Amino acid sequence: MDMWRQITGFAADNASTVGVVAILLSVVAILFSVVAVSRVRAVLRPLKTVRSHAKNSDSVVSAMVKAIESNQLKIEGLARSLEDIADASRVSFQYVGLVRYDAFNNIGGQQSYSLCLLDGNKDGVLISNLTGRDSTRSYAVSIKGGVPSRKLGDEEARAMDAALTRTTAEEAN
Repeated sequence: MDMWRQITGFAADNASTVGVVAILLSVVAILFSVVAVSRVRAVLRPLKTVRSHAKNSDSVVSAMVKAIESNQLKIEGLARSLEDIADASRVSFQYVGLVRYDAFNNIGGQQSYSLCLLDGNKDGVLISNLTGRDSTRSYAVSIKGGVPSRKLGDEEARAMDAALTRTTAEEAN
């Protein structure tokens, strides 16, 4: 009995604090309830669709099996499409390397460049453009399987290395 008086005495002395704590606990409980209800509804939403098409439990199971088979066919179709895209992308440029440099001592501004473009099979071309004060020269080198058709110059080799390692032009310089 003495303990009960202590509890009621404490509650009476701290009634406002107890009331605030009770309100806060109520708000937290309501928030948890709202979250729980929304999660349950999210789980049950697909089942409502199946249930609306079926009249009894046997037809619910049948409808679910049909939905699963339909989804499986869609997933297989998406997998085939992804494979087709991967095959098609093998012949598009995937590796690019660009190196800018001064080809001649009498001209600055790194106006010369070597550009390497390779597809997924590492086939492609390396184009070098050498800019001088009075003329510009361009060269192209064929690349098959990552192997150039001729020996490369220093800048060309850096451009090809940048493409194969997928570094940026700034990192290649």
